[in-house]
Amino acid sequence: MYSLRPSRARSRPDPQLARPGVHALITTAFGPLVLAAALTSAQDLPFPPAEFNVFSCKDINYPGGSDIEGIAGCVRDFDVNSFSLHSDPDAGPQTGISLYCGGAARVGGPPGGAAVYNGGLEVAGDISMDSAAIGGSVWGGGDATLVSGVVTGSMTLAGSFSGNPNDVGGDVLEGVPFSPTVDLSGFAQLFRQTSTAYGAREPNADWTWSGGRLTAQLAGDLNVIEIDAGLLEQVQIVDLSGPPDALLVVNVLGVLAEFDSITWSLAGGVMRDGLALNFPQAQKVIFRGGNHVTLLAPFSKVSFTEGLLTGNLIAGDLRGLGQVDAEPWRGFLQCLPGACPGTAFCSSLPNSTGLAAWANPHGSNSFAANDLVLVARDLPGGEFGLFFFGSQVTSVPFGNGLRCVDGDELLRLEITPVGGGGVLNVPVDLTDASAASAVIDPAETWHFQAWYRDPASPAPHFNTSDAYTITFAP
Repeated sequence: MYSLRPSRARSRPDPQLARPGVHALITTAFGPLVLAAALTSAQDLPFPPAEFNVFSCKDINYPGGSDIEGIAGCVRDFDVNSFSLHSDPDAGPQTGISLYCGGAARVGGPPGGAAVYNGGLEVAGDISMDSAAIGGSVWGGGDATLVSGVVTGSMTLAGSFSGNPNDVGGDVLEGVPFSPTVDLSGFAQLFRQTSTAYGAREPNADWTWSGGRLTAQLAGDLNVIEIDAGLLEQVQIVDLSGPPDALLVVNVLGVLAEFDSITWSLAGGVMRDGLALNFPQAQKVIFRGGNHVTLLAPFSKVSFTEGLLTGNLIAGDLRGLGQVDAEPWRGFLQCLPGACPGTAFCSSLPNSTGLAAWANPHGSNSFAANDLVLVARDLPGGEFGLFFFGSQVTSVPFGNGLRCVDGDELLRLEITPVGGGGVLNVPVDLTDASAASAVIDPAETWHFQAWYRDPASPAPHFNTSDAYTITFAP
């Protein structure tokens, strides 16, 4: 039984109002307490995020043509034809893997086929290869079919192999448990947090606009420009001057962005690997033509209809016909100073949408600013959820997910509808004496986690996000 701490001078919520939802649910027998490691920075990932030439937080679908010069990753499915991957042997982390896929993969098919150069495949689900040339080994968590083509390395599968083993250069091993070497959800989380963090920065670079030309003088370090998606559609030329260490993020505001080729003219030492277009609000991005900068759109359905992008292409969901050349962006950060209120830890399990919910709070950890908003994404839309919090951490089964928060007291915030986009937003008012958040004081550390209904999933029909630690400042 959980008990509240002794009362403080400040009034606090009635315990029966503070905890009933969570307290009623935490009645199961808990297993051993296993603390999951916190993802505190990009350095906690197996290789730098910029090594992904292309990454999708959901699917990658290239139905007919073009290529990706570096390595690719997707949390869900990979489906390509008339396509090549990793044609630049110097691109990527040199792990021997060109594709990291968290779902199923279809590589090639008549009439175009597909080629994967300079590495193999790591796929959590089933793999279909047709008219495919795989320049490395294949590791799979399901069955694999090689209709036609060749695998130069070996094949190690949790399931079975269908095809001619003579077309496989190495051994074919079946029934071997699959263990991914990369946490794709961790990368997706980092990309989303990066986009959100840059999107929260105040603009600090002056710029002018005249007849399709945007001109800006950049300073050293981080420069932020903010424009509307409608203006981006009119941009033809971007003239930039500044020192070599200048980093420019153009935050493009709006839920829909569509644009064509942009000529980026650089002077004074500005480097192309320091430039990025960031779409922190967009639900859909459509672009075509030449754009030789990194594109961050991890919340968006991205359609790259034709042309060439040079840099990293980070999408929420990607359908493409355009070519992507590798030139890693040097601006990837999980959190910018003051832009992220804390750090994520523990993990979450997939819900009925096929995705795992994840915490993405914004605002700050400042008690005085009182601007913290708890956010969880990739929940089933149209349901209800809440955030609960405690002073300790754990990792134990809980519903269809994990409970990562523990302590002598478990408190919950108000029950809130989940938006149609699967987003749960809960503002935290630290000054409201009637709310559970009244227990929070400056200099304290608390751990937050989202709970939500998921009636389309198996009983008991609820799940959780990962968790988030915040140490509150004065």
